[in-house]
Amino acid sequence: VAVGTVISVSADVEAGRRILTADFEVYVPVAYDIIGFWTETQQLPCDGGAAFVPDPIIGELVFQDTGEFSVTWTPFEVYYDYWGTYTYDEGTSALVLTVEGGNYVPADIDGEGTATVTGGQLTLEDMWLGVAQEPMTPVACGHVFE
Repeated sequence: VAVGTVISVSADVEAGRRILTADFEVYVPVAYDIIGFWTETQQLPCDGGAAFVPDPIIGELVFQDTGEFSVTWTPFEVYYDYWGTYTYDEGTSALVLTVEGGNYVPADIDGEGTATVTGGQLTLEDMWLGVAQEPMTPVACGHVFE
């Protein structure tokens, strides 16, 4: 069946004593190489200079196979700074993040750019996940995660 199809399943318990019905939406999990838990190791400056170690780092960037993502500077239990959905084109490496909510959503997020995975590193270019609540390093134009 096609992704997005809703299937209704019914069960007849003890010849009609109880009828149970539930609806399920069919989805196929994506298998992109960006999926997983990532920790920031470097940022890419806008002027093309050398990458540098940011302070603070993004402690957790998560891409799920459901098309959802989250960003957290200091992971703690179930806290996330912000979250939303993403679209990713493996052919062009184009990544678009759409923020849908958060506890702390930076005003300067640039959620469109490219994402590539090489040698266990995820590199986001021409995009910015936002400035931390108490930033020590300048705004940049990309991120490197492991």
